Amino acid sequence: MKTRVLTGFFILLGLIGAIILRYQTIYVFDIIFIAIAIISCLEISRALRINGKFTNTIFVALYPIIIYFCIFIGLLQGYPYYYYFLVFPIVIVAIFIINLIISLIFKKQAGKQLESVKLKTSYFKFAIQKSYNSTFVMFYPALLFLPLFFINNLAQFNGVFFNHSYTAGLEIFTLFIFISLFVSTMFTDTFAYAVGSLLKGPKLCPKISPKKTISGALGGLTFSLIGVLILFLIFNTNTIFNTFFIAINGNIWHILVLGVIGSIVSQFGDIFASFFKRKNNIKDFGNLLPGHGGVLDRVDGLIYNGEFVFLLAIIMLL
Repeated sequence: MKTRVLTGFFILLGLIGAIILRYQTIYVFDIIFIAIAIISCLEISRALRINGKFTNTIFVALYPIIIYFCIFIGLLQGYPYYYYFLVFPIVIVAIFIINLIISLIFKKQAGKQLESVKLKTSYFKFAIQKSYNSTFVMFYPALLFLPLFFINNLAQFNGVFFNHSYTAGLEIFTLFIFISLFVSTMFTDTFAYAVGSLLKGPKLCPKISPKKTISGALGGLTFSLIGVLILFLIFNTNTIFNTFFIAINGNIWHILVLGVIGSIVSQFGDIFASFFKRKNNIKDFGNLLPGHGGVLDRVDGLIYNGEFVFLLAIIMLL
């Protein structure tokens, strides 16, 4: 328990420090997200490998860099919104083909892997399966980090997904959305654990995650809402933010939705991660963070919540 709290404290300090550095350059979080995404991809690759489902590990680790490169090129060239809807399906197909080529080229390694799990299958079928496994990592978790990059650079997409002339207001709104993502996710995770440990009661999904309780889920949701509301009240004291929020027809219902649905989506991400771990017979994705497990164990809710928060932000800005 002490180790978990201490690690959590240092994670929080690191997050606060990174947010302060973000005032100097927004790219600090791009770098952090890329690093976290790379480690998360490697953790999923490891989980699959433990269960005899091999991937092209080195190439898998490059997925977050490929994703960010596509975003950066889009922003640099000023491509319209439909570029982002077209490029990633193309990338996924390309990823599968490249993985298949890699799997077919490195026959010696594949032979050792086949021997290690004692699989009686043709080399070509094994290469196909390895390519599927490698492509799966692109879906979970690599592409789930995509909205985090979008949210961090939300103001840079002015003229792509939406159009606003009040750039100062858009920048501070971006900061609010960005911080609210972390507040909603972290408050959900922290207070779901605290309230669930204190009140206990009926289990939320005993077959998937035996430690999760309904009381914990409701506690996490409640404090997520409180946290986001407090954050909004703080930002709303800023004239620039308040003026912009009114200009985009923002109201308190948007904030309530952000706090409530964000918490639900975050908890779903956590449950899905638990389901994946149970299916692959692992307790944690890794051991990099003492008391917490792997990196993906800490961001499993965040990457799902990012999908929702980005969608809500775009809806508000349209």
